[in-house]
Amino acid sequence: MILALVLSAALGWFAGSRWADGSDAAPAANTELVAEWTDAVRDRDPQRISDLYTDDAVWFDEAGDEEFTGRAGVQSAWNIFGYVDDVVEVDVLAVSADRAVIRWDFAISSAMETVGISVLEFNDGQISAETVYYDSAQAP
Repeated sequence: MILALVLSAALGWFAGSRWADGSDAAPAANTELVAEWTDAVRDRDPQRISDLYTDDAVWFDEAGDEEFTGRAGVQSAWNIFGYVDDVVEVDVLAVSADRAVIRWDFAISSAMETVGISVLEFNDGQISAETVYYDSAQAP
């Protein structure tokens, strides 16, 4: 239920947004950046993932109330999540000039399978922040 509310709020950021030229399209650079991110996440490659972030990026786990800063912090966060056995699915729900909302499913052995949401924020062609939402009651 909480995840549904978060998803609804996150997608609400995009509702009715239009660019100066009147189009609904996200800048191509952001779409490409999100595609690189999803590929790196599917490959579970913390180095490739962290290379997509700014030097001063903030990665925040809303459910676990943990914050990591900088590329090294982002890489540490993804190393912690390295126990994920399988990223089942990564769906890009929306991309705009300054953020993206991504839904993902993952499994940790047979103990847990969960759905989560990442909200990415962009700055100068890189990811400047990521906030991760999932049901912490499902975490091992």
